[in-house]
Amino acid sequence: HYDLVVCDWKMPGVNGLDFYQQLKATDPETASHFIFLTGDVVGAQKSLGTHVSYWLPKPFSLAELHAAVNEVVAPNQA
Repeated sequence: HYDLVVCDWKMPGVNGLDFYQQLKATDPETASHFIFLTGDVVGAQKSLGTHVSYWLPKPFSLAELHAAVNEVVAPNQA
């Protein structure tokens, strides 16, 4: 069990969206606590759309990452 998955959108060998969809099929609870990181904002907007609950454009600050983690892990407690 994982409380949070932080994953790059573009990776060698498997793309992040494929990884997310596989995770969602096998462990939807963990998939609901997923943050994508990407430097390709335009591509991410087109490809990720509403598939995932949260994605964070690179570069990002520590405060932005902290806010994203809080929103994804405990959205009703933020």
